[in-house]
Amino acid sequence: MKGVRMMNVLIVDTQPVYREGLAIILRQHFSQWRITTANSVYDDASILKNSEIKIDLLLLSINRQSENDGYPLEEILKDVVDMEVIVLSSAVDTLCLKKMLDQGVRGIIPKFYSIEEMLSAIRECWKGRTHIPTEVKKVISQCLAQNEAVHLLRLTKRQLQVLELIEKRMTNEEIAEKLFVSLATIKTHINKIYSALEVGGRRECVQRSYDLGVLSRSA
Repeated sequence: MKGVRMMNVLIVDTQPVYREGLAIILRQHFSQWRITTANSVYDDASILKNSEIKIDLLLLSINRQSENDGYPLEEILKDVVDMEVIVLSSAVDTLCLKKMLDQGVRGIIPKFYSIEEMLSAIRECWKGRTHIPTEVKKVISQCLAQNEAVHLLRLTKRQLQVLELIEKRMTNEEIAEKLFVSLATIKTHINKIYSALEVGGRRECVQRSYDLGVLSRSA
């Protein structure tokens, strides 16, 4: 259609069947999208910086292997202007996905989504909204609640570490050894934690932390 600029979309996934299959589906539903596929963001980094081809949308697949390799999201978002990034996730820790959202990712789309769910999520992101799966939303809510509780109680990062180890039923000696500090230092931290939570023992301390949202119960 005359006057309508083609949108350049790059799909990055190590699995040829998935990325080419997704490209076929997107071409069927988005006629104004020029879609390119790549095996790796590293191998095809030049595509992102090619002045003749401005990538408008990057669909970046993240799985356990690529998560460990560490895609340079910060570098991508810093070096390329006006490009939206959507992460296609597969078995990645929700905290890792939250960090990606904090870095500026437009949306997270699980690979187990149906075709219609995926298309709906992509459209949502392309309209400027952020798509976040329910599981990731829960983690974000928990993190916000924890940060607020920690701030109100004036707990330091070290004291929060000690509290998390208390939850794991580690002894004072074990905590001191793990954190490479003296036993006296750990006892001081614990006393301050007890004072902040207004408790007198470990069990009460952990329960109070759950109630306030400082700690999250394991599933």
